Amino acid sequence: MRAPLSAPVADLQLVFRAPGHGGVLRDLVSRALPRADSHEIARAFASGGVRVAGARVREPGQRVAGGARIDLRASEGTRAARRAAVALLQRGADFCVVAKPAGWSSGPASRGRGSARELVATAIGLPPAAIRPVHELAEDVAGAW
Repeated sequence: MRAPLSAPVADLQLVFRAPGHGGVLRDLVSRALPRADSHEIARAFASGGVRVAGARVREPGQRVAGGARIDLRASEGTRAARRAAVALLQRGADFCVVAKPAGWSSGPASRGRGSARELVATAIGLPPAAIRPVHELAEDVAGAW
C-alpha cells in the first residue's frame, strides 16, 4: 500500500512572494497548497488566514503584483504536500526549464531543508550534481528556473 500523498497539518504557516508577473491570489495560494481542495482554500480566505503585504485579504479573486509578500496560515486539517514537486516546462538534449516552487533554495540545501536542485534531479532522473542552474531565484520566489 502506498503512503498518502498528503497529510493533515496543524498550524501551517507559509510566507512566499508572488512571481514577477503577479497573479490571482486564489491561484497562488492553490500552488502553495497543491494538495488542498477548493473548500480548504476557501476556508483559508474566510478565516483571514491570507495576507498580502500584511493586510488580510478575503477576496480570492484579487490580483496581486509581482513580488508581493503573501503570508498564508492554514487551519488544522488542511492538507499540504509532504514534499513539493517541480513541473517540467521544457526539456532539450542538454537543458531543462522547471517551475521552481517557493520555499526551496535554488542553491545548495541548507538549514535542514531541501533544494530545488534535488527536486529537479528527482523529476528528471539525474544526480543533483548534474544540475547546473543558469540563474538563481530567491528561496521565497516561485517561477521558471
